Amino acid sequence: MPGPANCFHDHVPAELRSSFEDAFYFPGFLCTHQDDGSLFQQLQKELTFRAAWLDSGLPFSRHLCLVSDEVLSKAPTLHALLEHLAEVFGVRPVCCIVSLYRHGGDFCNLHFDEYSFADGKVDFSIGVTFGEERKLVFEHRDGHKVQFAVPQRNGDVHAFGEATNRCWRHGVPPCVDCDGPSISINVWGSRGHTEVDLPVSLPGRFPTIKFQDPAAGSHPRECKACRRMAEPHGGFQDLDGRWSCSGCVSGLGWRPASARSPKETTDGLTVRGAQLALAILAGRRNYVFRRAKFPDGWYALHVAKEHPDSDSPETLQLQGEWPTAPAEEDLPHEAFVGLLCVRAEGHAAKSVDWKGAYRKYYVAKTVALQDPLPARSPGIPEEPWRLSPVARREVLELIGKIYENTRPESNWTNEPSWWSKRWEWGDWGDQAWSDWDHWGTWKWSRDSWQAWEAWAPRDPTFSPAEPDEGLQDLAPMPAETLLPDEAPSEDPQVQDSADQVDVKCSSDDGVLEFPLQA
Repeated sequence: MPGPANCFHDHVPAELRSSFEDAFYFPGFLCTHQDDGSLFQQLQKELTFRAAWLDSGLPFSRHLCLVSDEVLSKAPTLHALLEHLAEVFGVRPVCCIVSLYRHGGDFCNLHFDEYSFADGKVDFSIGVTFGEERKLVFEHRDGHKVQFAVPQRNGDVHAFGEATNRCWRHGVPPCVDCDGPSISINVWGSRGHTEVDLPVSLPGRFPTIKFQDPAAGSHPRECKACRRMAEPHGGFQDLDGRWSCSGCVSGLGWRPASARSPKETTDGLTVRGAQLALAILAGRRNYVFRRAKFPDGWYALHVAKEHPDSDSPETLQLQGEWPTAPAEEDLPHEAFVGLLCVRAEGHAAKSVDWKGAYRKYYVAKTVALQDPLPARSPGIPEEPWRLSPVARREVLELIGKIYENTRPESNWTNEPSWWSKRWEWGDWGDQAWSDWDHWGTWKWSRDSWQAWEAWAPRDPTFSPAEPDEGLQDLAPMPAETLLPDEAPSEDPQVQDSADQVDVKCSSDDGVLEFPLQA
């Protein structure tokens, strides 16, 4: 093993360290100085990175270079790095992919490396990072409660074997504070070889990765955003398969951005729990906690696919505040349900860990959509995420009336009866909900709408606000309000294992499969 000390356990909670006997982290192993960009620059010169898609049409966030023997013959720096890593870890490389994270908006979903069944050909993963610092997040396969992160700085090396991969997902989340690019070299191989054949040869291939959108075709197609026919080149297909032309996609950007009015909304906030989303829209919850800092203003309110933990403090608190709320399973998931206007409290609240500090945001105004709009999100990110041009158009077509909290702060009380009288939904009739039978996927029904209508609070003193009016002060948070013990994962790539995609890697001796995340 390498001379430097293995620092992996330094970033793992003490009670979990025994489960990482085959995991390694060597900070600065390939770069003596963090500001030495020579290897990054050489790799940029030698390699060609391109936008990539799975053959299913799902795009990769980052740009890729699929490494073959032909590529190695033209990339001496990469070739030398692979041979050095192979000798250090006693690994016989099978295949390699190099990723270019162009900015903090590029990411890699949490996933497992599926190599345990490959007849012993692959049982070890090695990763090297050059350039801007990112984080490698590990999450236990049983849920979102246990997570930790290992730094990925310039020249850092990480590696793990079959035991770690079997129990822990890993991935690279977006990073709002990251401005520059980084290059990540990922090598899969078989470990335990006292001698490694040199020069290194890579038999693995990735036939399911394409460098042209397989869903685009070669003929003009209709853009679902502007509803015009456009050339397929440069277009974008979102997570729901809705295609936008290059004209609508250009200028989207990736940094979180708020809107001054509902009609200008570009970004969404995902919450884990439809009851929580309904409580926000109904005025029963006038704050949200996030481990991210983002601008005040309007965002689309999105409900994640995953249900909240039934025994979490936040869930129990919400049930105590609103015992008659509709059941979680009767409400829409993986869908946009409204818009909300938030205002940061101005300082971080409570605990700080690798994810960052909790920040409290007041919900000053809300808009309920006339229909829930099914839409996938990039996991459950802490920060806002950019809506595709098509999703934005469809959300804005469904917005209803704006509601604002104008009750004086002195009238605040913690009695549930007060919360039940804060919001006037008199103008939100069921006419716009006439097609709820179409939402069987979300377990909506007319019965649940009637129950929801009955729960809708009414207050004749609560008046609608105009989109351009200023934010109003809200009542203070009750002193006993609980912070979530574990906020939803901050990385938009958190996915159930059923959602991960296996990318087949073929070799002369058979087929190997590696799950690569778009």
